[in-house]
Amino acid sequence: MNAEMPVPKPLLTARKLTKNFVVGKTIRPGSGRVLHAVDSIDLDVYPTETLGLVGESGSGKSTLGRCLTRLYDITAGDLTFDGQDIAKADAAALKPVRRKMQMISTATHTSFPAASASASALRVPLPWSRS
Repeated sequence: MNAEMPVPKPLLTARKLTKNFVVGKTIRPGSGRVLHAVDSIDLDVYPTETLGLVGESGSGKSTLGRCLTRLYDITAGDLTFDGQDIAKADAAALKPVRRKMQMISTATHTSFPAASASASALRVPLPWSRS
């Protein structure tokens, strides 16, 4: 008898997640320009998984993390955590959700030796993470 394994549902799902900031705004109407910090991101994080973001300074890693944890309001897109829509949730609705997720930032200058590139530094742990 070959029972099928249930397909796991994502714990965190983002669809077309977008975050824009208005910069250079003055009291004059129409001033400022739109900075597209996070543009139409799609991702799923399943139970027991960890999401790691690697990229250049200013590439939007922290902004994406803050959007996924709803420390920032998102401009557009869908965001669900454990089946609950959190894209437009207020602070009271987010309080129990935030107890179940966290964002950890690392200072790259202390995390990686100066002479090694990020790719070579990541090669060592990656084979061990596969099941």
